Amino acid sequence: MELKHIRRPRPDCSDRRQRRGQPVRGNQLDGPRPKWLADAFQALLYPATNASLDDPSIEEFADAPIRSKAGIIAFRRHYERSPKDRKDPYFSPMRAESLADLPPALVVTANFDPLRDDGRNYAERLRAEGTPAEWINYPRAIHGMFSRPNHVEHAQEAYRLVIDQFQHHLGAAD
Repeated sequence: MELKHIRRPRPDCSDRRQRRGQPVRGNQLDGPRPKWLADAFQALLYPATNASLDDPSIEEFADAPIRSKAGIIAFRRHYERSPKDRKDPYFSPMRAESLADLPPALVVTANFDPLRDDGRNYAERLRAEGTPAEWINYPRAIHGMFSRPNHVEHAQEAYRLVIDQFQHHLGAAD
C-alpha cells in the first residue's frame, strides 16, 4: 500500500486509542501542494516506524530499563485498534510502498534503545527515496533522554539540534 491518494476519515479525538503522528504526503491532497506542507519539517525522536518489531535493536535491548520490548508492545496497544493496524502504513510507515515527497526529516535516536534501528532505517529509506533526512544517534543515550535533559549526557545538545533544525526549516516561512 502506498501513501498516495489515501483518504482517511477524520479521527474521533475522544478516542484515547486514536493514532497520532500520521504522515501526510503532498499528493494526498487535491490540487497544488499547500505552502504549509512545502515548508514542513519532520523531527522524529526515537520513533517507532516498524510495528513488526523485527529490527535487531528490539531484541538487543529487549530488557532495557526505560523502554523495553514489553513496554513498546504495551504502548502500541494504546494506538492500535486491532493487530491489522500493524500492516497499515499510517500506523507503521515502513510498510508504505513509498516514502517519497515527504518533508525533510531529522531522526534522533538513542543507542541503548530498542527503537534505535527503527529510526535509522526510516532515515535511510527517506534518503533512498529522495527525501532529505539526517539520522543522529547518541551513542551513550537511552530512550527518554529528552525527558531527562539534566541527567542524560548529550540530551541538551539533542534539544538544541532539534530547535536549530526547526528554525532552519520553518523560521523563514512567510
